[in-house]
Amino acid sequence: MQYSGYSVYKMNIRRAASLVPGPGAATSHWYWEDATKILWPRFEYLLILNIQSVKECDPQRLGHIDVRPHYVSLLLWTWKCNLVRSRVSNYLPHAAQKSETRYNFECLFRSIHYALMDNCCREYLFIVDFFMVSGSAAQDLFNAIMGKTLSIFLKQLEEQVSECYCSIAIFLCIHIIYRYRIVMAKRNVSALERYWETLLQILWPRFEYILILNIQSVKECDPQRLGHIDVRPHYITRRYAEFSAAIVGINQSFPNDHVDRLLAQLQAEVQNFILKMAAEFPHRREQLIFLINNYDMMLGVLMERTNEDSTESQSFKDLLTARTQEFVEEILAPHFGGLISFVKDMEMVLERGHGESYRGEERRVQQIVRGFNNDWKKALEVINQDVMRAFTNFKNGTQILQGGLTQLIQYYHRFQKVLSQSPFRQMQIRNELINIHHIMVEVKKYKPTF
Repeated sequence: MQYSGYSVYKMNIRRAASLVPGPGAATSHWYWEDATKILWPRFEYLLILNIQSVKECDPQRLGHIDVRPHYVSLLLWTWKCNLVRSRVSNYLPHAAQKSETRYNFECLFRSIHYALMDNCCREYLFIVDFFMVSGSAAQDLFNAIMGKTLSIFLKQLEEQVSECYCSIAIFLCIHIIYRYRIVMAKRNVSALERYWETLLQILWPRFEYILILNIQSVKECDPQRLGHIDVRPHYITRRYAEFSAAIVGINQSFPNDHVDRLLAQLQAEVQNFILKMAAEFPHRREQLIFLINNYDMMLGVLMERTNEDSTESQSFKDLLTARTQEFVEEILAPHFGGLISFVKDMEMVLERGHGESYRGEERRVQQIVRGFNNDWKKALEVINQDVMRAFTNFKNGTQILQGGLTQLIQYYHRFQKVLSQSPFRQMQIRNELINIHHIMVEVKKYKPTF
């Protein structure tokens, strides 16, 4: 079994081939192929030796055996783990070129740096064991061996990052580094700490720069130059929701206050932009429908991919609640505006104790009661149709409808309560009031069945 670790270590030669940069990559490809042809037969030969040694092993010659795991089984398990770890998927340039496969920036970053991290860990541990050094001496030897390779990596990455405008890709690379540092800490290898710090110093400013560009672009956007705008969710708000959810979701694992502040600035500009677009509609009802559709869409995306109690989710939840309540008042006003205004006026008068001064309101009360009795069922149907046509999210539309009908029942209950007080309690029109339970039964017909 003493040969297996060596053979597995040599299998990483294919990863080394994937790390060769520059114009020499094509020439060195043939070298790596020849090296692989030499090493693979040796690896198979050693593996067959190990199989044969286990097969021919006599337990009686192993000395005392107890119930604990035997060292032979532990050796086999360790060897298997090393073999599996050496086969972790990485993208090979010549294989990708042959299959014409293209990968995102963060995928290539992860693949290359996983191979780099894995090989550097093995190299560092080999230096410590072979030369029997530690601390700064081991670090100096490691730098002498890997220094030029790391310098090439840094130079190429700096050139690629300077041309990258995908902030999500940059942010993913930052968090990949955080996780690789944890992996190296578990392996008790600190050889790449300075390298990781240099990478972060390259990536963080670029990420902030791209995010500030996004904030500025939203701030300077003119809704009149976007063409026709309807009440459905706008594509800019959807892009913002997807982007914000991605950044918030990534940031949850390693929270960063500066990222939160940048996202808060972006959110404020997006909210102002939505209000500017809503102002393009001439009527308040259309403005509210546009705002509710966009707030609901953004809230749905954020809650699907982040925590429900995140700052962004709570902010849009409050905005959606406020605009929904305003829309409920807006849809009730054309059909029940007289009743609603009477209830609000009389409640304030009765609260101040000036009810006796409104004894001459009987005619107004009669018009309200008889108008409600004649049209309330038809009004419920019209409200139902208007709400269902207005909102792109059927679930949100049904919730708004139920909220509006519930608000109507509350207004009618308050109306009856006002008429039960002086000076309205003696009016004969009170006998024509519809029982509130009859209204509640009718409202239940519009309750969703799902």
